[in-house]
Amino acid sequence: AADPCGRKEALSFLAPALPSLAHAQQGVIRAAIEVATSSDRPILLSAFRGSVLDLCQSKSGHEMLVQLIDSVPVFSLGFMVCEMIQNCKLLSMHRYASNVVESMLLHFHPSQLVEISSKVVEAAPSLARDPHGSRVLQTLVEYGNPTCRELLFRKLLPEIAMLTMHRTGSQVLRKALEISDANLEQLIAEAVLEGVRNKSVQVANIACSRCGSTAGSQRLFPSWRSPDTAAGWYVHEPSAFPICCTETRAGSESSLLEMEKRQRCRGMHHKIVQVSRLERRCPARTFVGKYQDGTITVSEGKTLDHELEVVEGMKFDRGYISPYFVTDTKAQKCALADPLVLIYDKKISSVQSMLPVLEHTMKAQKPLLIIAEDVEQEALATLVVNKLRGGLQVCAVKAPGFGDHRKAMLQDLSVLTGAELISEDTGRKLDETFDPSVLGTAKSITVTKDDTIILDGAGEQADIQSRCEQIQAAIEVTSSEYERDKLKERLAKLSGGVAVIKVGGASEVEVSEVKDRLNDALNATKAAVEEGIVPGGGTALLYASKKLESLELGGFDRNVGRDIVRQALQVPLTSIVQNAGKEGAVVVEYLLKQSDEKLGYNAQTGQYVDMIANGIIDPTKVVRCALADAASVASLMTTTECLVTEIPEEKPAAGGGPGGMGGMGGMGGMGMDAQRNESAQTTGQS
Repeated sequence: AADPCGRKEALSFLAPALPSLAHAQQGVIRAAIEVATSSDRPILLSAFRGSVLDLCQSKSGHEMLVQLIDSVPVFSLGFMVCEMIQNCKLLSMHRYASNVVESMLLHFHPSQLVEISSKVVEAAPSLARDPHGSRVLQTLVEYGNPTCRELLFRKLLPEIAMLTMHRTGSQVLRKALEISDANLEQLIAEAVLEGVRNKSVQVANIACSRCGSTAGSQRLFPSWRSPDTAAGWYVHEPSAFPICCTETRAGSESSLLEMEKRQRCRGMHHKIVQVSRLERRCPARTFVGKYQDGTITVSEGKTLDHELEVVEGMKFDRGYISPYFVTDTKAQKCALADPLVLIYDKKISSVQSMLPVLEHTMKAQKPLLIIAEDVEQEALATLVVNKLRGGLQVCAVKAPGFGDHRKAMLQDLSVLTGAELISEDTGRKLDETFDPSVLGTAKSITVTKDDTIILDGAGEQADIQSRCEQIQAAIEVTSSEYERDKLKERLAKLSGGVAVIKVGGASEVEVSEVKDRLNDALNATKAAVEEGIVPGGGTALLYASKKLESLELGGFDRNVGRDIVRQALQVPLTSIVQNAGKEGAVVVEYLLKQSDEKLGYNAQTGQYVDMIANGIIDPTKVVRCALADAASVASLMTTTECLVTEIPEEKPAAGGGPGGMGGMGGMGGMGMDAQRNESAQTTGQS
């Protein structure tokens, strides 16, 4: 980065290998994109030409393309549009490539995306039924121009019944109504009413949308309250569907409400640990529930033992620019106590612009941490000389992140430390009259070769809380999985810290097995922290089914749907008991007669016990989501004309037995031959 000629030579040397490196060595590509200047970009971009389709379908490759779109002027990325246009439909439905399409829709000018938008519109009905394609459509609805939006819905509205019924299709409709486009709302209203009039859209369809019951359309379109419209919604024709999916959904919604009433122990630390112990099957670590506002990750360690690394402050993956900043040569780290913090979003190239800051630092007799896009050779040499000869404790690190994400990270750091982000966007320059109030501070800062940790920043708690609320609001509205992950990472670093569990073991297989168990324990614990726990072993679902016996929904279809759900809720416990070698129906009948709803069946001991007291518990969120998803799938299947399944393979007929033993003349084999012939005849008939 310090030598433009060397950088250009390195980029030219790496260019042929950049596409393959993007799949494995992400750090190389990130560094290349980060340091590339306007004169270097042609080399960088030429390396990616012809490889876009391959890159956007891999995890690391698509992340590089998203970073490229964020960091490089989009007018130079026209080749991406050309390469993706022919496969736009498939890419929009791909797990990773859909993120690239979303990023293009967000950053490119609409005039650059006319062809891609038209391809997306052509494939809209298929995309609406796909979770990844649905996100692309929602992005197009939210950020596309009105003309493109209107074309999209003229393509979708002939299938209005599918949209209102389908989980992802209804999300596209809902997004369209959230943007308050009067023309679009009128289009949707006319399509619904026309469908009701010609009976192509039945109330069974409209009512079966994911967001509603019999009045599902009123929930989806709350502003439409006219009597004529409402009358159209309630024209019910039972012949359309023998059992409407709404009827099963009504029962499942009642069951979900019942389980929410039963959830308990939310926030009780010993119960959270108990959930973790059950999933991990080893002595529990009590720290798991402590960092619920931060983030906990599981990674592979390098020793035989498990290790826990907890970082309670802000940690980002940028180390010192020069090893001469090291204060502890043994540990190869720079430790600064009560330092001043300067945050600048541009490169520092001039010594003169830094002199006022250095003079103030010397007078205050405090260390100084400089966070900037880069510190170029002359300025870096000045800092190193002052560190070695002048006794100034100083350290410089590069700003974390890329593009807009970098600027957001710098703003997070400024809020945390109480510093002011010096940026031309806010009208401040480093070489202007220096004001000491722009400097922040922290209790301690540790900088290693790879990362920086800031502990106890001096920022106002109210400002930090406000910043966290802004990030949380952004998480709720974003439709990009990539953006959501980045926002969650920022929120964790700013609010609660980071904990890393490093898994040790004697072999790769052992480490992998323990890592999977820890991930299961972590997910179960997070679910318990969020929504509490209920008695496990199918007990919560069984007792929820009791409430459905007295639930009167009105109408034959709805009562049939209620009974279907009630019987389904008893199946998990029945299966557990039968797998233990007992009679499931007997246990179910016995428990339904009990008044103590914590009582359940311990399949391991074969006894009726207090499930909570014996640690047989499930996170409420897991049980709730399982029931909701099952109801969603069942609702879809009841309105499906046919299902495509695999034909069971016919088992081959049993082979002939051994021939007759000595003295029997082979008579034993003849019996088996007769059986084989009979089996073959039966197979032919079937």
